[in-house]
Amino acid sequence: MSNEIKIDIKRTGFPVKVGEVELWFDSSIENLRHFFNVEEIAQEKLREAQEKAKHIHFPDELENIEDVEIETVDAALDVNKEYIAAQYDIVFGDGAFKKSTSIIQI
Repeated sequence: MSNEIKIDIKRTGFPVKVGEVELWFDSSIENLRHFFNVEEIAQEKLREAQEKAKHIHFPDELENIEDVEIETVDAALDVNKEYIAAQYDIVFGDGAFKKSTSIIQI
């Protein structure tokens, strides 16, 4: 014989839909304290991404887009993608960016 165990969970926050993906924004006091530091945390993540990309040479001046190597463009996009991913994960929780990009190709 099995007994059913039911546990009601009350969540603070609201759903945020990005395309077909539904994320959850936690509006608890604890998360809001974290949220108000999002820019500081995101800047730290950006510094980490930039540190990884230090070996890449970004031209000081650009006269012709064809002069830029594709690897340099890819590296710049990767740094920007890591920064955006950090912001998603900070606001919606770890793994939110990966979840939201699993449907759309970035």
